[in-house]
Amino acid sequence: MNTLSRIRILLACLICFSVLIPWSRFLRAGEPPSSSPCDSTVFCPGEDLVYEVSWARIKLGRIHIHTTPGPDGNATHFGSVAHVDSYPDLPLVDLHVIQHSSMDAFGYSLATSSKEKRDKEWIAETLHNESGNKRLIVERRNQVDLKTPPYGAPVFDTLTITETPFYDGLSLLYFGRIHSRNYDSVNVPTYVYGKVGRTILKRPERTYEVSIDAIDHPIRTVEIEGKALFKGIFGMTGVFRGWFSDDAAAVPIRAEMEVILGHVTLELISWQREGWTPPGK
Repeated sequence: MNTLSRIRILLACLICFSVLIPWSRFLRAGEPPSSSPCDSTVFCPGEDLVYEVSWARIKLGRIHIHTTPGPDGNATHFGSVAHVDSYPDLPLVDLHVIQHSSMDAFGYSLATSSKEKRDKEWIAETLHNESGNKRLIVERRNQVDLKTPPYGAPVFDTLTITETPFYDGLSLLYFGRIHSRNYDSVNVPTYVYGKVGRTILKRPERTYEVSIDAIDHPIRTVEIEGKALFKGIFGMTGVFRGWFSDDAAAVPIRAEMEVILGHVTLELISWQREGWTPPGK
């Protein structure tokens, strides 16, 4: 597999990390009362999380995730944007992906779109949800750059869906964070890379202390294990694991999964979130 293939695993990693549901709004016994809206919920507009993605000791690049208020002004809706960028010192690689998602307070997808740089152009993809007709319409268009409008005729794909609501790539990340505070196993419909499948999340069983380079003490986390019942790019499928901070924020700290290239790791390297400190012992 060439270097470009390795780098394109970045967005797939985000998806697999994210597939790791509701019930986020309660606090565990013994936690202090909330002093800020960000203290008692996963959703915190202004939150910035940055992850480094590694494969076989090769550092591939970074994923930057930013949470925003909902685009329609609804206090129960939220937005998120992810920027995926390969490191510039990797030879013959220039990969950049931008993904937007709108979701409700349970992480259900309301709208999603993405742009990915391929060679010297950008491919723009928008998902149109026609739940009344039990289908999703995927629209793809080409752009020379991010400052110019798309050109040429759009290309459409139609996907049949049997149930709604569903989760897209970014909303799945928040879905997993919410689920880390739930005590039931779940099985949910999932839209990933132009395909419809399902994701199974197992019941959180125990807490772990996880160490990362960005902080000088172990972080108390909840481990989530799941299984992707779909096949993503480069054969990414099957079992995965993720570790979320053991508090109301449920910040993703680390994730591991197997792909056709081997073992892939994501690790939190920087963050900004009002009032949040990674929990210790």
